[in-house]
Amino acid sequence: GADTLSFDLQVDTTGKLGVYLEQPEVNRKEYSFIGAIPAGFKKTFSSIGGYLRDLKLVFTPSTEAYKSVGSFIAIGQIFPSAWDWYSFLNILALLSVMLGVMNLIPIPALDGGHIVFTLYEIVTGKKPSDKFLYAMQLIGMILVFSLMFLACGNDISRILK
Repeated sequence: GADTLSFDLQVDTTGKLGVYLEQPEVNRKEYSFIGAIPAGFKKTFSSIGGYLRDLKLVFTPSTEAYKSVGSFIAIGQIFPSAWDWYSFLNILALLSVMLGVMNLIPIPALDGGHIVFTLYEIVTGKKPSDKFLYAMQLIGMILVFSLMFLACGNDISRILK
C-alpha cells in the first residue's frame, strides 16, 4: 500500500542494477464455448484500454515513455528465452491488438485517417480535394516515418549502451 521499503543494493562494474521480474503464477480458468466469447471480448477490450493509456504516455513528454518505444529488435527481446506456448501466444495476441489499435489512430496514412475522410464525405456529401488528400497523406507518412525512426533509433541506442 503506502509503505516505503529501502534496500542496500550492489551494482555491477558498469553501474547497472540487475533487476528481473518473477513470472506470475498463471491462474487457469475454464470457460464453456459460449462463456469464452464474452470473456475473450472483455480481455481484448481491457488490453486495448491499457494500450491506449500507454500510447497516451508515449505522447506525454514529461513521462519520457517515448524512450521505451522500440522496433523489431525490442519486439524480439520481449519473447522469453525458453519456449513457452502460453507466453508466445499471449505476446502474439498483445502485438496483434497493438497493431490494430495503432492502425486505427486517425493519422491520414493509416486506416484511421481514411475512416475520418470517409466520415467527412458521408456527413458533408463532398469528397475532400485531391490536393488536400495528398497533403494529408504526406503529413501522415511523415508522422509514421518519424515514429519508425524513433523506434529504430531507440533500439540502436540501447544496443550501443
